[in-house]
Amino acid sequence: MLGSWSAENKVGNLDVESGDIIWQKRTDISFHWNDDQQTMVFVFEFKKVSHTVTSRKAYLGDDGMGRFVDGYYSQDETAAAMVALLTGPEEKIVPNLQHSLSDGSYEAKLRQRKNGSSKLITQPSQVIALAAFDTDHDRSNNRAPIRLAHIFLGWPTP
Repeated sequence: MLGSWSAENKVGNLDVESGDIIWQKRTDISFHWNDDQQTMVFVFEFKKVSHTVTSRKAYLGDDGMGRFVDGYYSQDETAAAMVALLTGPEEKIVPNLQHSLSDGSYEAKLRQRKNGSSKLITQPSQVIALAAFDTDHDRSNNRAPIRLAHIFLGWPTP
């Protein structure tokens, strides 16, 4: 078994004829693994998240979860992780974020899929034991759906 961690791995698309970059993005951290039967790349996207609506929208937006939903990140994978670095008390941040993902307000924008219990979030996580919950998403570029594990890490304050 082979595995390695990578930071800011570039993903993108080139114009084959001109060699010009059509689009390019960098994943935060990814784990690459393969054996004689399969290859896997598991991407972790990190966002600092506070109690503010603006911060929550960044996590839920185009530069957060949207990078998986739009198909730029984890193009050929079915699972990945969003990691929130909490810049305040967990009880003031996580419930609001979880509510935003479970009440349907982001269902269309994030192309959320309901689980077998007709819910928009799955608890406990089916992907990573450390994650608080998972969300499932269709992708806007006809890729296979993706399941995102949501991990919340406290940020030390003085």
